[in-house]
Amino acid sequence: AIPRWGLAAMILAAAAAAIALHTLPWPGGPIAFGAAVAYGVTEGGLVLLVFVAAGGWGHLALRRLLPQGAPAGLRVVSAVMAGLWLLSSAMMIVGSLAGGLTGYVWWPVIGVGLLLAALGSRGALERWQPARLFESPSLMWVVLAFVAGLWLMAATQPPGSLTTADNYDVLEYHLQAPREFHDAGRVGPPRHNVSSLCPLGM
Repeated sequence: AIPRWGLAAMILAAAAAAIALHTLPWPGGPIAFGAAVAYGVTEGGLVLLVFVAAGGWGHLALRRLLPQGAPAGLRVVSAVMAGLWLLSSAMMIVGSLAGGLTGYVWWPVIGVGLLLAALGSRGALERWQPARLFESPSLMWVVLAFVAGLWLMAATQPPGSLTTADNYDVLEYHLQAPREFHDAGRVGPPRHNVSSLCPLGM
């Protein structure tokens, strides 16, 4: 059995190792590593808010469909995934309108989602008692933390520093197109970036 503190330490170590795997070989390695961690802590908090809000909206949509006896983990994952689909679809639709990508539009949506998540998990949090010891299957959380660290490492790399086979694709439209949507305040075809039309289904 693994004590709670030991599992938590392994999870944090796995995430840090995944970030260090790619950031440390670059010039100014420790600085790049520290910047990636700092970016992950600050921006990661916003990502967490979106995930929780998505879970709130997803729970509202699925609460009549999911059986009450379903495992809690399955219910949470299903609610978050459904909520992310709802939010992303709504963002594409509303974002197509002029001024649709603003904080005045989306922070209230996130706020309501957080409220829904709090209301939906109220009873579950009162009953939840984390175990003191965990069995070996719980090491899957260490693997997931490593994967999350790799995702964070890729998302925080400076432009031009990706070394993957598809770095051109990532830099030209997977990351660039959403950035241009944000700057323009709406979702629309960036005519000057023809590469972005591929993932937009054109």
